[in-house]
Amino acid sequence: MGSSAKVLSRIARTCGTGVWLPGHRGNLVVCSVASLVGTRGFLAIVEICGFNDWLLEMLRDYGCCETVLIQPEKRSRKKTDRRDASARSQLLWVNRQRVLGGKRVHGLKRIVLPSREEQDNRQLTALRQRTATLRTRTMNKVHHILLKHNLQQECPTKGMKTKKARRWLTELSLGEVDRLEMDQLLTQWELWDAQIAKIDAQIQGRQQKHKTAPILATLPGANAYSSLALASRIGAIENFPRPGSLANYWGLTPGCRNSGDATDRLGAITKEGTEVLQISARRSLFTT
Repeated sequence: MGSSAKVLSRIARTCGTGVWLPGHRGNLVVCSVASLVGTRGFLAIVEICGFNDWLLEMLRDYGCCETVLIQPEKRSRKKTDRRDASARSQLLWVNRQRVLGGKRVHGLKRIVLPSREEQDNRQLTALRQRTATLRTRTMNKVHHILLKHNLQQECPTKGMKTKKARRWLTELSLGEVDRLEMDQLLTQWELWDAQIAKIDAQIQGRQQKHKTAPILATLPGANAYSSLALASRIGAIENFPRPGSLANYWGLTPGCRNSGDATDRLGAITKEGTEVLQISARRSLFTT
């Protein structure tokens, strides 16, 4: 076993369960990694997930000439790591020349790895979206307590986000358990507000330094958060060969079920892509 094989074996042992090392005509395949004869280094194919950054960096340090990140289009009902590794290695080996040539491979949904700065921007905007969701859940629980006692009509203001409404919620006469829950929810509400304000300050600074985010901020309904979320997930516009490619990436184009003479059977929008991207894009479009 050569030096490259030893390195790949080390990666395999680090990955733990689900790493399969089949031998194929002298080519070592480790976690869907194929050694390419006649080329420098090796080519790797890895399924995208939220915790494989360390593996991508390790592959790069150990001489991987290109890492192909893919997203499975269908969820198999008989999924095992051994089957996945075997299918990925066969797909990589058969199409290795097309992958190296930058050509499209049928059945292979490639993911463009963003830069470290764009990764941080994506993580920050996703954190903003999750924190806002938690705040909304807390507000809904407060509203549920008011509905439970039919007190929503006694609120001194139209909404519950004003200072006057907050004071009213603090002084509202409730049962012992409901009062305890209400106090905890109000404390959580204040915590979410403070955390969102801190995140927004970070987003504002990064958005001003970004290359394309200020341009997207000129769209009606866009702000620092939505423009940075869109810009960081678009990346280089050269990745989209046609205007429709960007709309497809956002999940804003209709699906189709064409067959035979039916060539214009369109459905609802596909809604593919990340949740943050969909929310920001549709908010800007609906505002327009």
